[in-house]
Amino acid sequence: MAQAFRPSTIYLLRKLQRHKEAARIIGMFPEARVQIVDRQRDVVLPQHPSRPAIIAGKRVLMIGEASSFLRHFDGCLGSSVRCALYVRLVPISNGCPYYCTYCYLAYVYRDHLPFIKLNINYGKMCDEIRDLTACAQNAISFNMGEMLDSLALDHVSLLASRLVPLFSRLSNRYPPEQRIEFYRLLTDAILAHNKHISISLCRETPYVWDHLKSRCDPRKCNCLIW
Repeated sequence: MAQAFRPSTIYLLRKLQRHKEAARIIGMFPEARVQIVDRQRDVVLPQHPSRPAIIAGKRVLMIGEASSFLRHFDGCLGSSVRCALYVRLVPISNGCPYYCTYCYLAYVYRDHLPFIKLNINYGKMCDEIRDLTACAQNAISFNMGEMLDSLALDHVSLLASRLVPLFSRLSNRYPPEQRIEFYRLLTDAILAHNKHISISLCRETPYVWDHLKSRCDPRKCNCLIW
């Protein structure tokens, strides 16, 4: 379904007009109307007489940049509710292209940003990840899917091709034995639910593949987990 994403309008931040990544993304949607803007926050979507604002906003893509890609979440969801700490990695803001009528988050985020925004200053994103992990004394969880779906538009952003090699080169990533144990638990749970599902680990190492070859097709590229 995400592959069907086709923006009708693309807002491009003026300072990024000559950016190669902006040109690549715009080239994917030759039918879209491209409008140059000077600011990212002050864009007002025109009202469509027959289309609700939420649906109209999912047809608009902003190509811009982020001042920071990492947001620290302290786990506090209220006075008596806690969840695990994590670092939000936000290369895409309001990035879910789906039209689920039951999702209240669409209404929450439309108050802040009425369209999907793709931040393409990836060099800053990679630098922030390296800086944070280099000085980390404990495990860090990076989350791209909490309350948005950054990877739903991976065919547009190509984020996986940047992030997976980056994390794989970090010296303090989880060792292979821990990753193998995690993958075993996860693949067993998935296969217990649907034994016919195809699972691959095409971004992993041959050492990990060898330990999990009875559970997955390691070299295929329809990744369910990495």
